[in-house]
Amino acid sequence: MGADASKDKIDAARDSGAEHLALDELSLRSFPEDACALKALISLSVRQNQLSEVPAAIGELSNLRELWLGGNRIAALPQRIARLAQLRALGLEGNRLAALPTALGVMPRLERLLLAGNELRELPATLDGLGALVELNLHGNRLVTLPESFGILPSLQELDLSHNALSELPEAFGARLPQLHVLNLAHNALACLPDAFCRLAALRRLSLDHNRLEGLPSAFGQLVALRQLECGDNLLAELPESIGGCARLSELRLNSNRLGALPESFGRLRRLQVLWLYGNEGLAIPSSFQHLHQIRELWIKDD
Repeated sequence: MGADASKDKIDAARDSGAEHLALDELSLRSFPEDACALKALISLSVRQNQLSEVPAAIGELSNLRELWLGGNRIAALPQRIARLAQLRALGLEGNRLAALPTALGVMPRLERLLLAGNELRELPATLDGLGALVELNLHGNRLVTLPESFGILPSLQELDLSHNALSELPEAFGARLPQLHVLNLAHNALACLPDAFCRLAALRRLSLDHNRLEGLPSAFGQLVALRQLECGDNLLAELPESIGGCARLSELRLNSNRLGALPESFGRLRRLQVLWLYGNEGLAIPSSFQHLHQIRELWIKDD
């Protein structure tokens, strides 16, 4: 029945010259290749089916701007997907991708790349060719490392690398990500952050929960745009004195670390409204703490 419904929809789209086609939740086991002949398509969605592969003919959809393939069983992509030169959004979340084609980095207009919930262990070095990329979601893969070229994405604003197995970041990570606003690195195995990390001048929201961080870079206070920092469940023994430079912070979570004291500069965080410090046994509070008048949620003890 799914194949029949798919054929009917494709025939109707062909007859009408439709620009949008949705073939979601039809229990399709193979990609409907007839759809690849619909040159007028701007948006194609084949989500929540049982697809295991994408045909090379997908590259014939020269006007396509959105391709949604989430919730399938796709294990690999054809190199010819890079022929979709007009593509702005590519959704592949919830598949079985173990690798990405190197040609993916030759898609100059791609703005959103959604790859959460796959089986990726590494990324191609060519991703730095995605100069228009604004959002990249790699949540819930199996990434152990990132290519050195990964941090050269000048338009990127949102990056989710949470729930992977990253033990380190490239040395230059942060040096060439001038537009990055939101960064999620929670639930990895990071023990430290590179010095270049502190050059993320536009960063507003940073999640580092559930890693193995023993410290933060000495220049961390250069992240002057930072408004929300989540760094709970790590191994932090101290904070850099420069933390006071993050004067726009309104939410700060440092729970379940090994902090023995807070730096005196902590009192410069006068916009703080939410502060979690529980799970740091014997934590000493500096006298400058009295300047934090805007706090509305303060959690110091476990109880």
